[in-house]
Order: sequence, then C-alpha cells, then structure tokens
Amino acid sequence: MSFALGEIAGGLAQSQMELAASYRDEAARLASAYRQLAEPTRTAIERVAATAETVEDFERLIALEDLQARMAAALDDFEWQLVTSGERLQESAVRSALGYAETSAGAVVGWSTPNAAAVARLVNYMDNPALREAIGNWAGYHAEQVANLAMAGIAQGWNPRKTARAMAAYVENLPLVDAERMMRTVQVYSYRDAVIEGWRENSGVVRGWWWRADLGSARTCMACVALHGTEHGLNETLNDHHRGRCVPVPIVAGRETPGEAAGAAYFAGLDEATQIERMGRARWLAWRDGAFEFGQLVTTYEDAVYGEMRTQASLTGIVGAGRAAAYTAEARRRRPHP
Repeated sequence: MSFALGEIAGGLAQSQMELAASYRDEAARLASAYRQLAEPTRTAIERVAATAETVEDFERLIALEDLQARMAAALDDFEWQLVTSGERLQESAVRSALGYAETSAGAVVGWSTPNAAAVARLVNYMDNPALREAIGNWAGYHAEQVANLAMAGIAQGWNPRKTARAMAAYVENLPLVDAERMMRTVQVYSYRDAVIEGWRENSGVVRGWWWRADLGSARTCMACVALHGTEHGLNETLNDHHRGRCVPVPIVAGRETPGEAAGAAYFAGLDEATQIERMGRARWLAWRDGAFEFGQLVTTYEDAVYGEMRTQASLTGIVGAGRAAAYTAEARRRRPHP
C-alpha cells in the first residue's frame, strides 16, 4: 500500500506553521526586551564618540564609562528572558510534535498518544546544565567582545568614531542574534525529539524515519542536501546543526516509503550555475573531478548541549589542505570578472 508524501505534507505544514508562529512571538518579545536593555550601553558609546577628539581621549573616556561592566549588568537582566522564552518554545514544540507524529503516520487504529508532560520532561533541554551555563555566560561573553573591539580600535589607532561605530553595531545586533540562535535550536531539537518519541511509543506502526531537507532553499547547507532521503531507525535523532530546518518523515510499516529523490540525485539534476552557487566554486570543482563522494560533504562535531551534530564539511577536511588550496586557487582564476 502506498502512502504519498502529500498525505504527510498537510500535518507537517501545520506543525511547521505552529512552530514558526511560536518562534515569531518569542523573537519579538526578545528583541523588544533586548533593545530596551542595550540602549544605555549604545548611548554611552555614542556619548564617548561625540566627546573624544583623539585615541587617547577615547581610551580614557571608555575607561571612565566602564562599558564592559555596564553592558554585562544590563544584559544580565536579559538572561531570565532567555530562560522563560526557551521554556515556552520547548512546551509549544512538544505539543506540535505529538500532533505531527500521529497525523504523519496516517489514520491508525490503536494509536497511542504519549503524555505531553512526560515527553516534555524527557526532551527538556532547558534544564540541561550546559545550556544553563551558556545562558549564564552570555552577558559576560558579549560584554567582553565589546571591550575587545574598543581595545582593538585603540591599538590600531582608529579614529574614535570608527571604533564607536564598530562597537555600536555589535551591541545593536550580535548578542540578540546569538540569543535567537540558542532559542531557535532549543525549539527545533525539542520538536524533533518529541516527534520521534511519539513514533517510538508506536513502534509497531512506525519502524523508522527518513531525513527531509528543504532542497528548494538556497539557505540549505550541502550537508543537509546530502542527508536528504537517508533512512534512520527510531533509536536515532535528527541531529543537524544549530538553527537547522530539516524534519523527520515516518517510515510506516506496511506502507511504501514516500518517494523523493535522494539529495545527491537532486543536486546532480541542477544546472551548473546553481550547483556552483549552492556548493561553492572550489568545492564544486573538486566534486566535478570526482575528488570526493557526495556523502563526504557531511561531518560531525560535538556540542555540549545537543551532543553530536552534523554540518557541512570544509573542502580541506574532505580532500586535505594541499588539494583544497589548489582547488581554491583554480576557483579564483575561473571566477567571472565584473
């Protein structure tokens, strides 16, 4: 009996819409809170830049403002926002996941819906000591980076306004981007773990899952393209990189696996210009020459919170430093001139 991907897609789309809406709400809350807390630091930087005439003035006034301590104190107040946002995202992700776990398997008599609270406790990343430590270190880390920018500008003799612009740009964006990355990863990992937990409890119906990447998006990394279509057991989790967007699709007992071309076949069918854009010219030249297999685009790294994660391998990691340098040089020679 066949089970078309279209029958799964509705439930998947619904759960992804729920995730997106939940994340948008939390991201808006975080952005609003962050802007308020970061504003005094940004104002202090602008005040110093407006007053300092020389590099020596800038160094003296930065020390008087004690910007590192000021920013660390302000951002400390943001950490509880991260914790509460993470907890809300985790809870809503589990609810969406259990709905998708059931609908994706089709109308099955005797389906056992896991207890949402029990699953939430099982996939509870927000109580992971390593994540709590990362959140606890977040304010101090970013305050130190701003101080380092000030010291680098002073050491290089930059005009005070140039240094201040670099510092203000950092304060304006990067700590918030880092916070959003943490929260989005908590959400997607909670969702995927809960989905697979729902299938594990119904292992008589679902015997595994296959990896589905967003092949049509230029943002999808080559590791995820390579993993698209690979089959996995219920003892495995979908462990892509931070802020990943891949999803598991069930392999249902007695039903054909929904047919989609594997990532390698999909990529081989793209035109040359798109392949180069997606893979990068140097990596593409090596792949075209048969210097590596498509699956070698995947590598792993260890994360303190999520364990082993998968990401795109560097060309050096695939073919070695010497050959990578040669392909990079060739790519530069072949790059079209404006």
